[in-house]
Amino acid sequence: MSSDISPEPDYLTIEAGASVLGVSKNQFRNMIRDGLIPAYRFSSRVIRIRRADIDAAASPVKGGEGGQWKTLA
Repeated sequence: MSSDISPEPDYLTIEAGASVLGVSKNQFRNMIRDGLIPAYRFSSRVIRIRRADIDAAASPVKGGEGGQWKTLA
């Protein structure tokens, strides 16, 4: 018996990746440019991002005093 539900894709478009993080496409592109999230070029116009790389880019933070945020090690 086959399932009609397809598994989540391994590679996402910039638009889909931005949607996963809840940021704009431009902000997501900036994250790629800044090296926070690696992107993969499949042709001159096709760029994709691995879902695992998006998940790995997140790091837990703890709110500090005076509005300071620190990354937990």
